[in-house]
Amino acid sequence: MSKKNLQIGYRLKTIRILKKIKPFVMADKLSISESTYRRYERNESEPTLSILYKIADVFEIKITDLINDEMNISLPGLKIKEN
Repeated sequence: MSKKNLQIGYRLKTIRILKKIKPFVMADKLSISESTYRRYERNESEPTLSILYKIADVFEIKITDLINDEMNISLPGLKIKEN
């Protein structure tokens, strides 16, 4: 598994927690099972491109913020920067 894949799972979980969204709510919004969503966060499975677009939409961020090597995401009242 590549470093980038590890970062995607980390980013999914970090942003979800910061936005105070429960895993079952994310799964419902994405029309997938909660176990599938949790596998994405644990890097046990990779989301498809269409799911990544849906995730970005739910988080109200650009898809590039999920897949770029550097995470620099602004959330209301909070800025995340990962090097």
